[in-house]
Amino acid sequence: MGDTLFFKQFRFSFFHFLCYCFSKARLNYNSLLGEMQFITTAGDTLSLADENIIKSIVVNNDTFYYDKVCLKLLVDYGEVKLAGRQFIDFANRQKIGGHGELTSASLKTYTAIVGDIDTKELTPNEIITLVKYQVFFIGDRFNHFKAVNKKNLLEIFANKEKELQKYFKENSVNFYDEEDIRKLIVFMK
Repeated sequence: MGDTLFFKQFRFSFFHFLCYCFSKARLNYNSLLGEMQFITTAGDTLSLADENIIKSIVVNNDTFYYDKVCLKLLVDYGEVKLAGRQFIDFANRQKIGGHGELTSASLKTYTAIVGDIDTKELTPNEIITLVKYQVFFIGDRFNHFKAVNKKNLLEIFANKEKELQKYFKENSVNFYDEEDIRKLIVFMK
């Protein structure tokens, strides 16, 4: 699985459920699927189900929350939390056409050749480019998270809207840069 897993190996972890009970299992975060997975006693890898009943998952010193998606806690500022969601997505697909030329153009792809007696499955010859992304979320003390953007920050810091607007005028904020977001949150505290 290589770079798709957050940890090098599945680690013993604690689930904290909304019902204030807990459980433990060997877990790892899969960036390609964007979800937490566990190892069964038979050694199978499965994805979690019913994530909406999970309050948090603690893996060593890392905490993950579920609020529609799996989020890794980056910083807990008390009333406000900064979390991130790391995932891998398709960036480009290029087919190898005639004479070994790469093309992004839409080519008709056949998946099988049907003969009188047999069907031969065909495998497309293509290069797929995957890119790892991180999206940031801001959460409240109840662990409800929203994507970090100007609209959601103005909603979360509604009582400090003037200070926030001033900060935006005086500072260029890249919402995909963790350091920019951290500076903004520290300023708003």
